[in-house]
Amino acid sequence: MLCLKLTNFYLKTINMYRLFQIFLFTLYVSVSHGDEIYKQASNCNDLAHETLTSWSSDGELNDETFIFNRTKRKDISFERVSLDNRHGFYFKGINIKTEGSSFPICFDAMIVPTIILIENRELYNGIEQKMEKHLYVSFHSMVNCGVPCTESSVHSVSFYNNKSYFWDLTIRDVEYPSIWFMDHLTFKEAYAFAKGNGSQLYWRGKRYSMK
Repeated sequence: MLCLKLTNFYLKTINMYRLFQIFLFTLYVSVSHGDEIYKQASNCNDLAHETLTSWSSDGELNDETFIFNRTKRKDISFERVSLDNRHGFYFKGINIKTEGSSFPICFDAMIVPTIILIENRELYNGIEQKMEKHLYVSFHSMVNCGVPCTESSVHSVSFYNNKSYFWDLTIRDVEYPSIWFMDHLTFKEAYAFAKGNGSQLYWRGKRYSMK
């Protein structure tokens, strides 16, 4: 009798453990699937195709976004993008234009680009096994994750041989602005951003007072 009770207890324990495993697996699949569906930023062409809408340029970017150009190139410009909103989707975008190529990047309604950093960066081509010099554009954004929650994200696009490459989310930080991204800026760039926002400057481990 005792043996039978122990056997039943053992079977119930195994069943509970299996149910717990199924729950964890279901949770993992749901979260993964959600990440695939929700994207903070995407190619406006892909977004327009997925939502059966279209986008158009809406004039030169002239808002409060800080643009830091570390290159000597003068052929880079940014235009505001408007997305047809007849299906209730709300995105805002920026079209990056160069002499030989362009890339329209659209951001979710909760994403506000605050810094655009333009630089030349060496990237490795794994197929041809060589380094290539890309024009690399990074968008540092404020993510509204609730009241009073704000986070940071960085999405990147590069250009090489008149082709554009979307590197998607390259930095995600639970703080705003992103400490990693701010440390990548020069002191002059970081100071200009902090002063323009009326905020304190914390740069590479030190806090600076604004004058």
